[in-house]
Order: sequence, then structure tokens, then C-alpha cells
Amino acid sequence: MRHLRATLRRALADAVRDGSVGRNVAADARPPYVAHRPITYLAAPDLARLIDATTEDELGPLYALAATTGLRLGELLGLAWRDIDRDRLTVHRSLARGHGNEWVLAEPKTTKSRRTIPLPARARNALETRRTRQLFARHAAATAWQDRDGLVFTDGVGQPLAPERVSREFRKARDRAGVPPVRFHDLRHSAATTMLAKGVPLAVISEWLGHAGIAITASAYAAIVPELHNAAAAAIDEALGLGTA
Repeated sequence: MRHLRATLRRALADAVRDGSVGRNVAADARPPYVAHRPITYLAAPDLARLIDATTEDELGPLYALAATTGLRLGELLGLAWRDIDRDRLTVHRSLARGHGNEWVLAEPKTTKSRRTIPLPARARNALETRRTRQLFARHAAATAWQDRDGLVFTDGVGQPLAPERVSREFRKARDRAGVPPVRFHDLRHSAATTMLAKGVPLAVISEWLGHAGIAITASAYAAIVPELHNAAAAAIDEALGLGTA
């Protein structure tokens, strides 16, 4: 749609120069407002239920890391063991589509996407589980093991996981866990809303998620966590000494 609008503006600009029309009406036109898709997420109890229910799943550690760090799927699949330093991880790369429609490891698109975040305990536990399982898989694959990038999440022979497979397996795991029908990407939203509900400042969450600016975080999440409104009212009462008896 954006490409069509640009083409129309250029065509009318040429017509103005040629004298065919008197004014480029497309230059003054504003595109129609398109509402953003409502954000869906899991509340903390459902998020914990999902993590606990998928502990033994092959991709369980991936779900747990997504739910506790808020990393994008491409960032998770591009994560290498060298990017993890004890209780922190650094986002250096992301799995993305290449020119031939194949999956390749690429640099993050923005400087904000390059970030280091601390690891919650559940994330550390998930990574320990993943490391153990990968060592077993590598031993079983023997000379068939092909991982040259030291990726954290791979298939049975060390190759990067296809995002489509992750989404497909997540839907099955989500249904088995009995949680609401969210998408894998909604685990990122779930991490953000959990932090918001617990009073983590928007600026911190914005940096954690790798957003380009705090305005994006505010517009995306601030209005969808009811607990924030109650906390705001309670804060006013506390500040003015008007708490309930």
C-alpha cells in the first residue's frame, strides 16, 4: 500500500510539471488510520503454567527463555553460547531471511537491538537444561553434527531451527498446557506486561526489549495492564496520606 501511494504521488507530480493537472492531490492526502492489532499476552500465572508444563518438551527451554527475557524469535534462534556470560546474555545477531529465501544469521537492524540483559533464574535454568540436551544430541549425531556457529538452539544435527517449526510446536505445547491461545511472539509481550505489572520502569523495559524508543513501549503496553491503573490510584492516596482505613 505504501509503495502504491508513493507511485501515485510521483505520477501526479510528473503530471503537474507537464501541465496535465493543476495540483498534486496525492501529496496532500493523508493515509487512512489503521488500528494496531491488539496485543495479546499471558498473565503471570499462565506464563508460569506454560513454563512448568513444557519443562520436558524439546523446545521447552526456548519457550522459557522467550517468556523470561522478551527476546524476539529471531534473536533467540541467533543466540550463541559465547553470547552468554554467567547471568547475562548479549544480543549480537538474529536469524533472518536471506536473499535466496534461506535463513541466515544477520546483524540486528538497529543499535537498540544490540543489548545486554540480566538473566532471571528461570532463564538460567532453561539454558542449563538446553546445554545438557545439546551435548547429548551432539554425541548422538557424531560426525553428522554441523553446527559451526555455536548456536544455543539447533535441530538434531546442529542446524538452526526454522521459525516455522518453532511456531508450529509452540501451538501444540500451548494447547497441552491449557493456557490461552497466544502466539509465540506473545511471549515477548507477556514478559513486558509482567514487568510492567510489577512496577519496572518503562525506560528499563524499553531497553530490555530493544525498542527504538520509550514511546513505542508506552504506546504498546501501558494501557493494557489493569494493575497499573490501580497502582497509580494507590500511589496518589499514599502520597497524600489518604489511604483507606
